[in-house]
Amino acid sequence: MRNSIKVLSFALALVFAALAVGCANEAGSEPVKGRTLFEHGRAKAYDESGNILFIDKEGEPIDMGGFDYADAFSENGILRVRRGEKWGFINEDGSVLVEPVFDYAYPYDKNGLAIVELGEKWFYLNEKGERAFDAEFQYAFEFADNGLARAVADGNNGYIDMNGEFVIEPRFFRAHEFCRGLAAVEENGKWGYINGSGEFVIEPIYSSAEDFSEQGLAIVVSGGKHAVIDMNGEVVFEPECEFIDPMDTAGNYYRISIDGRSGIVDKTGRVIVEPEYDEILGNISPKGSFAVLEDGKIGIIGSDGSVLMEPSLNAVRNVFFDVCWSGFAPNGLAAFPAKGEYLSSGNDFGYVDENGSIVIEPRFDDARPFTWVGLAAVQKDGKWGFINEKGEYAIEPKYDDTTGFYADGYAGVSLGGLWTVIDLKGEMLFEPKYGEIGEPIIWAPQPGDRR
Repeated sequence: MRNSIKVLSFALALVFAALAVGCANEAGSEPVKGRTLFEHGRAKAYDESGNILFIDKEGEPIDMGGFDYADAFSENGILRVRRGEKWGFINEDGSVLVEPVFDYAYPYDKNGLAIVELGEKWFYLNEKGERAFDAEFQYAFEFADNGLARAVADGNNGYIDMNGEFVIEPRFFRAHEFCRGLAAVEENGKWGYINGSGEFVIEPIYSSAEDFSEQGLAIVVSGGKHAVIDMNGEVVFEPECEFIDPMDTAGNYYRISIDGRSGIVDKTGRVIVEPEYDEILGNISPKGSFAVLEDGKIGIIGSDGSVLMEPSLNAVRNVFFDVCWSGFAPNGLAAFPAKGEYLSSGNDFGYVDENGSIVIEPRFDDARPFTWVGLAAVQKDGKWGFINEKGEYAIEPKYDDTTGFYADGYAGVSLGGLWTVIDLKGEMLFEPKYGEIGEPIIWAPQPGDRR
């Protein structure tokens, strides 16, 4: 497999990266059920020479023009591709929408627009591959739900409408995109928040300001002190900490750091986990449990702060010496190694639940997270198979490698160096014949997660 590697090592610094609050589900849309192998009826594959292909469920390739790189399909079925150093777009049937002529291009967004760069100018394309409007910018961003997009002209940030006209003149040296109706902007070295008319609704008094979460909360800094404010600019709580970042997109929980020790507070500022651990790892479980790290051991803390499992699980480190933790899957289970050596061979992997109980004893050579379909890929004696939540084999280990099951119930598997696709019964859709199919699912998917 092109990217084959121990799953827990592959997670890299992901588990420590701050989760950007962003504007996920800003308009209250239904969460996506999960990532699928066959997007718009096509799965990404590689032939034995490493060339990108897209195949249907019969394993038949669709001619995609011999590009060097291709994304997953956008919602509108248009695919971003690259040939050499130039970017373009093709339709889901492989026909060329726009030849690769751009210096860079972003995939089509939910508005049916793609932002592209040509000759150091940025502009927007519509779904016909034509300019959405004539205006060009030094840099451009995706349109928010209020119909405004941040754009840069003459070195300053302003906001344009869907016709490419500035409705808020470019007067801000630094700025964010609109999020839940407000945009964080910097004026005279201080940050505040403006509405869609360009008026300050929260005055620029902060040295930094983040976007508002789904809970309507944002992290700001003033005078070297952190605070969490609501959309009226009222302080909700002021944690005495050196660092704070959100643990989820909703803004329900925050990771804090004091004197190099990590803890967790909720959206009201109530301390859930005292700042007494080396690290807070990964994601929040479905029931609100947290994984913590202390002296190289992983423990589990409940949503009420109770210690469900003292730090006792061994931690494996990746190539950057970061501790790897696959995270809690939607069923509340997480893979862990019985031994803590750095990427050691001969390790035994099992699964712990969000209550701190070991529910599947360590007996596998390698283990990947449970995915959307309730199965996890595990390796035994050099072969990969799939287990259910009881640790029973749903599909016996016989594959050289696998992606794991996607939300549509299909998994890419390798036999004898060639890849095919299997269904939940372990039946092959076609004989193995490709150099690779799909990408490995190497961290626990979250509700609505398409990663």
